[in-house]
Amino acid sequence: MAITAISPPIFGLKVHYLGSEGERAVIVEVPASVDGPHLIYKNEYFGAPVRNDSDTVWMKERQIEAMYRARFDERRHATEALDALFVEAATGPQQRDACVAHRGCAPAPPGSPDVSHSR
Repeated sequence: MAITAISPPIFGLKVHYLGSEGERAVIVEVPASVDGPHLIYKNEYFGAPVRNDSDTVWMKERQIEAMYRARFDERRHATEALDALFVEAATGPQQRDACVAHRGCAPAPPGSPDVSHSR
């Protein structure tokens, strides 16, 4: 459900079942995400929920706008920081007859799936 009805998807959910059959409660732990707002879709309608203490309410248009702005600003700043590190590494002190290898990557956001590979 958190992958198919929510966009962008939320990874790393933890589901806990309390009680016994017939008298069960479910707790869903939702990890922090840098990809907000997360929109819930139902047919042609969508909404953006947000926690308000122990309640969940729907974001207003200005709140959704602010969340998108924050997401895009964060990505732009991360890209600029990575670009600056590359330029610094690529234009740093050069030694004659030296071999230098540079590698850069951006950290994965909390709760994203593990895509590491062993070699």
